[in-house]
Amino acid sequence: MEMLGLVVGSIISSMAEYCDYHRGTDEHVKNLKRRWEVLESRKEDLESRLEAELRRGKKQKKEVELWLGEVHKIKDEINIEQVPARWKFLSRMRMGECASKKTKVVEDLLIQASNFTDSLVVDLPESIGEMIPASTLVGESTTQRTMEEIRVCLLDDNDVRKIGVYGMGGIGKTTVMKQIHNLLLKETEIFDKVIWVTVSKEFDLIKLQSDIASKLNIDLSKFDDVITRATKLNAELEYTKRYVLILDDMWEAFALEEVGIPEPTPANGCKLVLTTRNLSVCVGMSCKSIKMELLSKEEARKLFLDKLGHDVFNAPNLKAIAEEVLEKCAQLPLAIVTTAASFKCLTDDFEWRDALEELRTSVKGFNNKEQQANKS
Repeated sequence: MEMLGLVVGSIISSMAEYCDYHRGTDEHVKNLKRRWEVLESRKEDLESRLEAELRRGKKQKKEVELWLGEVHKIKDEINIEQVPARWKFLSRMRMGECASKKTKVVEDLLIQASNFTDSLVVDLPESIGEMIPASTLVGESTTQRTMEEIRVCLLDDNDVRKIGVYGMGGIGKTTVMKQIHNLLLKETEIFDKVIWVTVSKEFDLIKLQSDIASKLNIDLSKFDDVITRATKLNAELEYTKRYVLILDDMWEAFALEEVGIPEPTPANGCKLVLTTRNLSVCVGMSCKSIKMELLSKEEARKLFLDKLGHDVFNAPNLKAIAEEVLEKCAQLPLAIVTTAASFKCLTDDFEWRDALEELRTSVKGFNNKEQQANKS
């Protein structure tokens, strides 16, 4: 009898549920539509917030991504605009039951949405630096040899903390260091930041401080006192921890502490690289000096022909002129590239002779300026 009572009770309960779904089918469907409209409004509000935050360079939280996916999924399942048409083959009892279950899913999603009171995004991992456009290296053996020496000092030699790359103007120091800079951006296990700043001939302490600060996203403009600025910059660089600071085109040595640059040590994991025309700057900054060598004559000739686009040395009327043109370039990559570009469109030996005469004059003037610059 007890077992019979349980069976009868179960049947009565099922019948009651059946009757509830049957009688309340319309109400269940209407309730589903109402709650879906609330959920859709919540989704639109959330997507507006999300769009604004993503524009600031953030990344969408995984839980938000999953929630939006579930909302799209339930939308496809119920297709609220076509509920009667999609469910017309269901019995009224099954229609009411289905609407009730979908409403429960919608309610659960609304509860989850109420938990998104904080940010919908997270910060992206901070980049250690920005890629710098760099021209192709020229002089395979000579340039690659120098580049490899710099790379080893930066990545493999823990004792070398300051590196000075020196050589004549136009020899390719900046080009090599741009390549090194971009290579370092991949070394995220070794460095936290790679900073590039161009110093130039007229040394300006305030400008150098500001240029370094801008790469660290800090503003020193409200501080007029050089010492205060140096203190703020020093604190930020120490907070940055392991960084490489590349100072391009330096013309004179200076004390790092005056600028606010911490002394690179094995303990802080930092390194300093500078480029300069003068060995004395490397010595004054206590750097390991690396000399940028001229291209070999073979490399210079190959580069000249590559940029010129045709073998002028096989033209009897131009060979002697071309040899002198190449000689005037002094095996300097920049001079070769620039000169070859200007001679490329010349068609006969008269034009080549005129251009050579202009080149002689400009080289003489350049040499005089170089001598004056190196004396100053």
